[in-house]
Amino acid sequence: EDLVADGQAFLDELKKRPGRIVLYGESLGGGVACDLALAQPCAGLILQSTFTSFTARASETLPFLPVRWLCRYRFDNLAAVAQLECPKLIMHSPQDEVTGYHHGRDLLEAARQPCEWGELVGAHNDPTPLSWANPIKKFLGELTP
Repeated sequence: EDLVADGQAFLDELKKRPGRIVLYGESLGGGVACDLALAQPCAGLILQSTFTSFTARASETLPFLPVRWLCRYRFDNLAAVAQLECPKLIMHSPQDEVTGYHHGRDLLEAARQPCEWGELVGAHNDPTPLSWANPIKKFLGELTP
């Protein structure tokens, strides 16, 4: 809850400035970005190396625990991208050793259009710069004013 509250506080400050807002969430930050996008309109949403839901990811790491019952905050990004009308860019790497590639592909499949895909190259915390910079540049360039 504190992560979302911090994100909201930052967004409130950002909204005092002129211009459109594109939310960007990487890994756990994707859950915060999705929650914020659901709460208020934004010009776009970029998700990098993000899981489908916190509980799904935790279940993969701790299959012996009933994490779906234990987690109070779920970060259900799969449901969020299916609801959000704003343009979305989802990026993930097949070499991601922290959050499996299938999470990114599942998010893409569930996402309401418009949605674009960016294939990253490299590890979870170290994708090669051009693999994320080029899709972001293209995505931002295509956003309608």
